Formats: sequence, structure tokens, C-alpha cells
Amino acid sequence: MKILKKLKRLALIKLNKFTSRSNNIEMDAKVSSKSKLRSNKLSLALGTISTLLLVVFIFILANKNLQAQIKIKEEPLNRLKELQREINAKEEQKKRLEQENLELNKEFEEARNMMIQNMKTESTELKSIISDYDFVLHFAGMKSFEGQGIRVTLADKEGIAYDSTTDSSEIVHDGDLRIIVEFFKSNYFDAIAVNGERISPMSPLLCTGPSVLVNRVYHSSPFVIEGGLEGIDNIEDFFKQLQDQQFIKAMKDRGLKLKIEIVKDMQLNPMQDDIYINSQVDRLGGYKNENK
Repeated sequence: MKILKKLKRLALIKLNKFTSRSNNIEMDAKVSSKSKLRSNKLSLALGTISTLLLVVFIFILANKNLQAQIKIKEEPLNRLKELQREINAKEEQKKRLEQENLELNKEFEEARNMMIQNMKTESTELKSIISDYDFVLHFAGMKSFEGQGIRVTLADKEGIAYDSTTDSSEIVHDGDLRIIVEFFKSNYFDAIAVNGERISPMSPLLCTGPSVLVNRVYHSSPFVIEGGLEGIDNIEDFFKQLQDQQFIKAMKDRGLKLKIEIVKDMQLNPMQDDIYINSQVDRLGGYKNENK
């Protein structure tokens, strides 16, 4: 009987210990689960914050690079705009100076004509000298011309690419201009001009790459060659004669754009480049034009 009681007591003690241990295990498991849950939440929060920080950093870096690229692009653009403004200012200045030069040349020519008129007397010899002087002025391109004339417009073949596929015969050369100018000279036209540049006996017509040098000015296609002739009634005869020239037909066969017309009220300005005139006169051993 006593032994049975002891066995029951021992059984109860072991059962209590097992129950207590199970409860402790359950409590430890719950605590561990809560701890893991908190740890997971903390890790998730830290990961989210890290991701946000990374996104912000990437955004800041990308924005900085974008601003740098914009600045790099804006600097040459601003410089280009500045250069364009300078070019526009220079062009305006050039136009202003050209207009002033025209006005000064007009005043000079009027003063010279007035002086010649005052010099005219009944002296036959003096009249002859003045007549020769007028002829030389016309011939040298130093006197303005007003009257009838012939205008030739000559241009490169239409639609050419201006590259290695372009044949040299399809573009206007100095020789084409020279042969038309020589036609006017051989028929004693009083005034000749190429693109507004008065031609003198020593005016160069030289190919320089894609352009032609006329006096000291470079010109490109199209070219306008004008010849003025005073005191005649048969300008139509010269017009027909020019149209029938073999070199005109050859130019058309090459595909060059060509137009010949009679101008009843042609106006040609005198040569205005005193520096060029003086250099040519100096080569001939004559007196320079010192009039300003």
C-alpha cells in the first residue's frame, strides 16, 4: 500500500514536470515566434528604407548628369547664338559702309562731271581731250552707265549634286564668263559688268574652287553678265548675233541654264575699289587715284 502511494506520488511529480516543461517549450516557442516576426518586420522596414534611399540617390545622380548634359549642350548653343549676333552686326555694318561708299562715289562723280563741264570751252583741242577722257573713263569702268544693253544670265546645270558624280562641264567656269565678256569688248560695248562688278581691261576672271574671282570679289552661280552700249539703235542686231554664237549653243548643250535679254534701261555702277584700281595703275606706271 505504501509502495503504491509512493509510485502515484512519483508519477504525479513527473507528470507535473513534463507539463511544466511543455508549457515552457510552448512559451519559448511563442516568444521565439514573436521575436522572429519582429525581426522580419524590422528587416522589411530596413529593406524598404534602403530601397527608397537607393532610388533617391539614383534620381539625384541622374538629375545631376542630366543638368550637366544640358549645360554641355547649352554652352556651344549660346556661343553659336553669340557668333550669329556678331555676324548679323557685321553684315549690318557692311551694308551701311557699302551704302556710304555708293553715296561718296556718286558725290565724287558729280563733282568730276561738274569740273569737266566748267572746263568746256570753244577750244576744239580741249573738247577732244575731254571726249577722250570720257571714253577712257567708260573703257576703264570708272564711270556709271545708263542706257540700253544686253544681259546674259548663266547658271550651273539644274539638279546637280556638286560632288564626285558632277561632271565639270555641268558647272560655269571662268572661261564661260570670259568668252561672253570678250564678245562685248570686241563689239565695243561702253560698259561691262559681272554680278555688278564693273570690268576693266585688267579685271581678272579666275576660277577659285566653286566660285569665280571678279576683281577682288568672289562670286558663285548664277552669274549675270551685262554689256551696255550708248548711242545706237540696232541693239537687236547684237542680241541676235550673240544668240547665234557657237559658244552659246555649246553652253546649252552642256545643260547650263542660260538666258539672254535686251535691257532698255540698264544701269551699271562704276568700279568702286580704289585699292584695286590704284594697284593696277601702279603696275602700268600711271598716277593713282587719290580722290576720296
